[in-house]
Amino acid sequence: MGNDPLEENENIMDIREWLLQAGKTRLYDISNWDSRGEWAGWDTNGIPDGLTHQKNHLIDFLEGSSPEHRHIRDSWAWGTTGTYTTAAGYKALQSTRNNSHAPTFWKAVWDNLALPKVNFFFWTLVHNKLLTGNNLEKRNIAGPHRCELCRSHSETTQHLFLECKFAKETWEHALLDLQIPTFPQSTVAELFDSWNNIYAHSIPYKSFWKKISTAIPKFVCWQIWLARNDQIFNGNRNTPLKVAAKAKALLLEAAQQQYHKEDPQLLPEERRWLCPLEPSPCKIHLVPQTANPKWRIRETEERFTKWWKSKNLTTIFFDGASKGNPGNARAGGVIYSPDDISRDTFYWGLGQKSNNQVEIYGLLKACLITREKGVKEFQAFGDSEILIKKLNVEDLFNNASLNKLLGRLKRIIQEFISFKFYHILRNLNGEADQMANKGCPLLKGQLFINDENFHHLP
Repeated sequence: MGNDPLEENENIMDIREWLLQAGKTRLYDISNWDSRGEWAGWDTNGIPDGLTHQKNHLIDFLEGSSPEHRHIRDSWAWGTTGTYTTAAGYKALQSTRNNSHAPTFWKAVWDNLALPKVNFFFWTLVHNKLLTGNNLEKRNIAGPHRCELCRSHSETTQHLFLECKFAKETWEHALLDLQIPTFPQSTVAELFDSWNNIYAHSIPYKSFWKKISTAIPKFVCWQIWLARNDQIFNGNRNTPLKVAAKAKALLLEAAQQQYHKEDPQLLPEERRWLCPLEPSPCKIHLVPQTANPKWRIRETEERFTKWWKSKNLTTIFFDGASKGNPGNARAGGVIYSPDDISRDTFYWGLGQKSNNQVEIYGLLKACLITREKGVKEFQAFGDSEILIKKLNVEDLFNNASLNKLLGRLKRIIQEFISFKFYHILRNLNGEADQMANKGCPLLKGQLFINDENFHHLP
C-alpha cells in the first residue's frame, strides 16, 4: 500500500511520464475549477492524441479522487512520505468514520456483556443493513416484503422492531417491573442512543445495572429477529411473551457471572427484574412433601414403561456418575420422541465434579438437546432423588455453587411450556446409566450426541 498505484500500472505508464515532464504531479494540477472554486472536472487539455486511450484509463482510475476545493491543495493520504503506517491508517479511518453518534454509542453497541453474535447483529441493525423486506426490495431480491409477525404492514427496520404490534407487546413484557415509558424514537439507533435517559432513575456510571440496562434493547431486538426468521423459514409462530422471556433469559445467562445479590446500588424494581438470576423453584409442577409424593415412581419395569409411553410426551432419562465424589465425572442420557419412534443419546465428559453436579449437568444437557429440537413439553426421569426433590419442592442445596448450577438449569427449564420430573430407582434407569458409563474415558468437554463427536465445556 506504500507504493503509488500509478507506478505499478502499465496501462498508464506513458501518460504518467508525460505528466511528470509537464510538471503535473498533483491532482490539483490536472483539475478544472468553477467560479466558486469547487472542482469541475479533470483538465486533459494538451495531452497528445496518441495517449487518448491511456487518458481514459487514467480518468477511470481517478474516479472518486477529486480534490475538494481550489484553495485546498491535495496531499499524501498517508502523511508526508506517502508510506502507509498503522497510525496513519487509523487516523485516516477516524477522519472518515460515521460521526452521527458519539464514541460512547459505539462502545455501548460492542459492550462485552452481550454475546458477540448479538453485538454484531445489533451493529448491523443500527446501520439499517439487516435484510428486512424493504432492504430486500431495494436489492431487487425476491422475498417476504410484508411483516410476517403482524401481516399488515411492509417490513421496515422501524416497523419490525418498534412499530409492529408484536414488537410492542414484546417490549412491554420485557420491560415489566421497570419504569420505562413508551418510547417515541423513530429508529432503533435513536432509541439506543437515548435508552438510559428515558429510564425513570439515574443509573450510576459503571454499575452492574448500567451494563444490564444497556444490553436490554440488544437482546430484545435479537429475539424479535429470531422469531421473525423462525416464522418465515420454519413456520413456527411465537408469542410476544415467549420472545420476551427468551430475551431476558439469554441476557441473564450472559450476566450471571457478574451478578451480586448484595449489590446496594440496585433498586427494588431492578432486583425484581433480576430475580431469575437467583435460584428459584420451578413453578409449573410443585407438589407437597408427603411420605410418597407423586413424583416418586415405584413400579415394575413393565408397568412403568407402559405408563410413561402412554403420556405421549418427549421423555428424558438422565444419569451421572463421579468416581471419587468429587472425581472423574461424566453424564449421559436418552431422549425419546413422543411416539417412541426415534430417540437421541448422549454422553459427556465433565472432568472433576461431584455426584450432585453431574446429575444436574446430565439433565441440563438433555434439556438443551430437547430445546434445540423445538420441543415445548417433556417429562424427565432420573435416579437422583435429591435433585428431583429440589426441582419439585421449594428447596435449595446447602452449597452455593450447587445452587448457582441449579439456577442455571431452572432458567433453561422455564423456557419450556410444560415439564415434569420424576424419581425412579436405578433399575428403571438402565439406558441412561449405560450412556453415562460410556463417558468414563472421555476428557473434560468431550461430548457425543448420537455417537457424533462434539466439544462442549461444562
